[in-house]
Amino acid sequence: MQQIERNIYIVVDNPKYHQRGSVPVSIRAAGQGVAIIVESLVIFVVTPDDVAGTGAKPIEAARQWAQLLAKGFNQALPRRSNPSGL
Repeated sequence: MQQIERNIYIVVDNPKYHQRGSVPVSIRAAGQGVAIIVESLVIFVVTPDDVAGTGAKPIEAARQWAQLLAKGFNQALPRRSNPSGL
């Protein structure tokens, strides 16, 4: 859990995403699981154990969690001010 939190802070504190105003979250296969990543940084991996008993597959949970994580990242980024006042 500490590594996940550390990875989230790495992303939120990255000035590159502050300038962009968004964080590119994606997923990719990772062995039996599915990694949720930001560029090359693995935030966490959804494993079959994570979804055991839910009827969902890791890919389904990863897609949903990646969307939620992207939304959270984008809300956590500092708001850019518009110097023109528009």
